[in-house]
Amino acid sequence: MSAKVECGCESSSVSVPARPRVGIDIGGTFTDFVLEAGGVRHTHKRLTTPDAPERAVIEEQRWTQSTHKISRRD
Repeated sequence: MSAKVECGCESSSVSVPARPRVGIDIGGTFTDFVLEAGGVRHTHKRLTTPDAPERAVIEEQRWTQSTHKISRRD
C-alpha cells in the first residue's frame, strides 16, 4: 500500500526544449518530481516509499502521463 500526497503541485511558464524533460529527487520523506513540457514546468511531491523507492517513481510517472496527457513516446 502506498500513500499519495499531492502537495506543492504547481505549474509555471519556462523556456524549455520541445521534448518533455523529467527530474526526480528521491528524499527521505518526499520524492520530488519536475516535468517540463510545452513551455510549462509542473512540480509535484509524493511520499517516498522507503522499502521500494522506485515504486513512488513509477506511480508518479503514470500519474503525470495521465494528468498531463503525455505519451511515453514524447
